[in-house]
Amino acid sequence: MTPELLQDRMPITVLQSAYPQLFDFITAHYPQAIKDKETLHFCGVACPEKNRSYVFLPRGSTNKHSISDARLTMNALARYGQDVESRIGNNATEGGDTNLAATIRNIVTDYQRNGLYSQRLRIRSRNTGKPDWKRTLQRRIPLLDRKGRPVYSDLDCTRFLSAPENLLATVQALTLRQILSAHGWWTSLDQSLLAETADIRTPNLAEVQIAPAIRRFKHLLFDDRSLALASLLEQYWDSRATETEGTFICGVPDFSAIWEHMLKAALKDVSATWNARLPLPAYRYSDGNTHPRSSGGVMDIVVEQDGRIVVADAKYYRATSTATAPGFGDILKQSFYSQSLKKLAPKHTVESYFVFPSWEDIGPLQMGAFYNRDPVDRTDWLEPVNCIYVNVRSIMSDYTARRKTDWLPL
Repeated sequence: MTPELLQDRMPITVLQSAYPQLFDFITAHYPQAIKDKETLHFCGVACPEKNRSYVFLPRGSTNKHSISDARLTMNALARYGQDVESRIGNNATEGGDTNLAATIRNIVTDYQRNGLYSQRLRIRSRNTGKPDWKRTLQRRIPLLDRKGRPVYSDLDCTRFLSAPENLLATVQALTLRQILSAHGWWTSLDQSLLAETADIRTPNLAEVQIAPAIRRFKHLLFDDRSLALASLLEQYWDSRATETEGTFICGVPDFSAIWEHMLKAALKDVSATWNARLPLPAYRYSDGNTHPRSSGGVMDIVVEQDGRIVVADAKYYRATSTATAPGFGDILKQSFYSQSLKKLAPKHTVESYFVFPSWEDIGPLQMGAFYNRDPVDRTDWLEPVNCIYVNVRSIMSDYTARRKTDWLPL
């Protein structure tokens, strides 16, 4: 199923008129992307019905998108889901439900590395398999034959559970077939999977029953691979419990957190060190004592290289004009950071940047600053902020491949 490509921050009026079914689906299943907004806030994939899907790419002006951009976007969301999986309540954060994309990616990776699950499990049974006399003697009451010898009508036994009747094997095959149908275009699953799983039956369970069944089945498992796969399948079917068959939605309501995270991951960020040294806001009381507030400023990204310190603010803005660029508060905040770093590190050159996303490596804005009423007379007591545009495609590619790259200007 090849998806149709759209873009984050498209006007909601356009979405509603051009894609009414998709609009209704997002309104019902992901209301935070639309409620009280003029533009759609969603980056990810939405399938309002079986065999029809849409991918919303990160914002940035271009009309030359391809399926590879959609594939890259979903893999970046999956990587982010892995990076933040330790967070509790992912849906309540700016990370959205990228942990679901990570789960899908990990299920496919397990299959590509280990193949279909075929672990033979020895389970307890009754009257079939190898008799367990110790357990039988402890649990069963015998009958006596004519000669007074005990006869057991029921025997406790153990037997191997074959792959076709192994719940984990059947659920894995069903899950992979479902992922191939809905997500094969970005997970690189091959159609040969269908032939490989043809002989594995579908579990006789409703979708809402699969996750609880796996939780019970996990008590039979001991090796790491089996437990890891069971946990992945449990997560997947827990997420599917509230979805109608054939429908699916996975993404983030605000890509800005991922934009910052990807930029940070690409180079050696030392913001934590410098944030701990920034001046704090405080108030002096009438008794002469001064009490700071509990928190101060937090710089997004700080890089030290070759005698300079660069403080960068990741901005997921359109940034095609003054009206769509960061405003008064953002420029003032960057000025505070620059002046603070100049005081803290007087031997370094300090540079300040807004970092905007772009699919073309370029953008119209060069610098943000404060000017006197005469626009050509820039104030010299507040720091200017340089504007750079970083290629979304390149940064997502480096991020998914876990490559370091220096996107800062020389």
